[in-house]
Amino acid sequence: MRKLLHGKKELTVDEFFAIREEDYVDAPNFEGIYIIFNRSRNLYYVGQSVRVFSRVNSHFTGKGNGDVYADYIYGDDFRIRMISLKGSGYRNLDDLERETIARYNAYAKGYNKTKGNMGD
Repeated sequence: MRKLLHGKKELTVDEFFAIREEDYVDAPNFEGIYIIFNRSRNLYYVGQSVRVFSRVNSHFTGKGNGDVYADYIYGDDFRIRMISLKGSGYRNLDDLERETIARYNAYAKGYNKTKGNMGD
């Protein structure tokens, strides 16, 4: 679980759903960011949430980013990484998300429609 929380474990969508089915009540919800990588198209989507596990789930069940969901439904191959804010070295989600969007070029050449939240 520690590797999962610190982005060191990459999951397929099926692996993610298996964790969800197995432990949905005790799902590892935490404050942090997630990186969704479409391996078929070499596109990234980076997001943040105070309940990362639930938010990732929404993207693959039609309640998140519509482009990610459409590509998933059409059979594209995805990988998911989740990173907890705690222990990340960042003070807030906005900074962590913006930096990660930039690192993966998820705004210019990915699914992100913004460069991230600007914070307060």
